[in-house]
Amino acid sequence: MARYRFDFSEDKQDIEEIATNFNIISKFINKNFIKTDYEEHLKVGDTESGVKQISIREINHNSSFSLLASIEATFKIDYILRVYRGKSDLLSLEFKRIHSIRGNKPRYRDILKAWSLYGNGANTLLGELKGAIKYRDWLAHGRYWKPKMGKAKYDFDSIYILSEAIIDNFPFENNS
Repeated sequence: MARYRFDFSEDKQDIEEIATNFNIISKFINKNFIKTDYEEHLKVGDTESGVKQISIREINHNSSFSLLASIEATFKIDYILRVYRGKSDLLSLEFKRIHSIRGNKPRYRDILKAWSLYGNGANTLLGELKGAIKYRDWLAHGRYWKPKMGKAKYDFDSIYILSEAIIDNFPFENNS
């Protein structure tokens, strides 16, 4: 077994775990939300359905963010494994070149660029992911600007479908 100069966390969430949590919390909010439980936090004029919609929107954003973080972690784990396993395909060689500059902390955009140049031809998915990263950046930095994400409207379902397609279509090295 290869030895890595990197300690992998046991806390990485996979997309199924995130989806399960999203579904449980969404169902709980829809079934159990009672305005009187939250009255001290409400503004004048808030309705129960309005507050419920805000709660659902927030869990949607937070779960979408978690999915995108999980996909980023998947790409970065693959990067590390390819570097340390000594593979000699073009993608792994490019990762070794990046590693000589950045070590175990590559820029996400460099990993995605390497995949677009030397990967398995899933450039359509990479293009969709790059658009979704704009959504992630908007969420991560406090949503203080009006996002310019093109025609795409991102929500949990669209991010989950994209995440699943990436997992299914990229030949990632696994951490076993």
